[in-house]
Amino acid sequence: MERTPTELVLLDNMMPEMSGLDLLQLLRATQSPSQLPVIMVTALADSKDIVEALNHGANDYITKPVDMAVAVARIENQLRRKKAEEELQDSQERLALAMRGSSDGMWDWDLHSGQVFYSIRWKEMLGYTDDDIADTPEEWLSRVHRQDIAELRQLLSSSRVQSASDDVTSEHRLRHKDGSYRWMLCRAVVQRSADGNPLRMAGSMTDV
Repeated sequence: MERTPTELVLLDNMMPEMSGLDLLQLLRATQSPSQLPVIMVTALADSKDIVEALNHGANDYITKPVDMAVAVARIENQLRRKKAEEELQDSQERLALAMRGSSDGMWDWDLHSGQVFYSIRWKEMLGYTDDDIADTPEEWLSRVHRQDIAELRQLLSSSRVQSASDDVTSEHRLRHKDGSYRWMLCRAVVQRSADGNPLRMAGSMTDV
C-alpha cells in the first residue's frame, strides 16, 4: 500500500525511548524545516528546551496543557507556509529552466540593495563566464558605448519615478570581452510598491 507523505510532525519533548530533541535532530539530518515542519509540545516551564528545540530546527512550539484551538491554528499556519515555500521553489525551478532554454540574457535589478542578477546567458553574450561579472549595475553600464550611455542612463532614471511607465525598451551597444561592440535590445518591466515607488526592474537582453 502506498504511504501518504508526512506533511508535519507534532513532537512531544517527553517520550519513553528518546527525547523529542533527540528525534528532532534525527529528522533534521535528512529534512529541512521547509521540507518537514516540526512543532514541539513541551511544558511552559521548560524554556531552555524550547530554545534548544528552535535552535535545532523546530518550526514552532505548543505548551502544555495543550489549547486545541491554538494547536490547530499553529499547525495550519505551518502547513500554509510549507505550501507557499513549495510553490515558490517550483516557480524558481521553472524560471531557471526557462532561462537555460532561452537565447536571451536575463537580468533582475533590486533597486533598494543595488544588486543585479545576471543570468549565465547574459554573461556569455558578452564573452564572460559566471564568475567574471559582479552583481552591480556598473558591470552593465560600464560596458555601454559612450555614444549610447547618456540616453540609457536617462531612460533608467526616468523609469525609477512614480509617474513613469513600467515598460522599458532600449537598443544600445555593449562592449564584448574581445573589445568589439555588439548591438543589444533590452526590454524590461518595473515592479512598484502599492504607493508607486519602484522596487525592482527585470528583463531580457537580445543580441541584435
